[in-house]
Formats: sequence, structure tokens, C-alpha cells
Amino acid sequence: MLHRFCGKYRPWLSIITGSPLAWCLTFVFGYASDEYDDDTFAHRFDDCLASFFVIMTYITFSLYILSRIILIVLAFVELRNIPPGALAPIQWVNILPFIH
Repeated sequence: MLHRFCGKYRPWLSIITGSPLAWCLTFVFGYASDEYDDDTFAHRFDDCLASFFVIMTYITFSLYILSRIILIVLAFVELRNIPPGALAPIQWVNILPFIH
């Protein structure tokens, strides 16, 4: 059951984990492309990379929001298959004092 559970979550967790990398690279290459004053190969290359990462930011931001929504839905769907012993009282909880 755990393998089936992890298989649903892994792709969405990977998107949530990897998306900020694209966002940081967008910032880095966007900043680097603004630093050049001349029209050299490095400036054009940085402009190309900055444009690529801006597009990737739009895509990954959309996937990030979608991944968050899907993970919330999957969490609630998995509550239907909760094992019967999950709601059983824990023995050591009786040791703790009850305070109103």
C-alpha cells in the first residue's frame, strides 16, 4: 500500500522541489544579461538563457500551483483508505494529565 501511495505523490513532489531552481536561474541570468553594455556573444547567450528561463518560470509556476492542488486532493482522497487501527487510542496518552 505504501508503494502505491508514494507513486502518486512523487512526480508532484519533484515539481514542487525543482521549480524554485528554475526561478532562481531566471533571476541569475536575467541579472547577468542586464550587466552587459556591448553586443558580444556572451551578452546574446545570456539573453537567450534569460528568455529560456523566463518561459520555464511561467511553465513551472503553473505546474507548481497545479502540483499543490493535486497534493491536497490526493491527501484527502487517501483519507478514505485509512487503516482501522489509525484512530485507535494510544496507550501512553493516558499518562499525560488532562488539563482544561
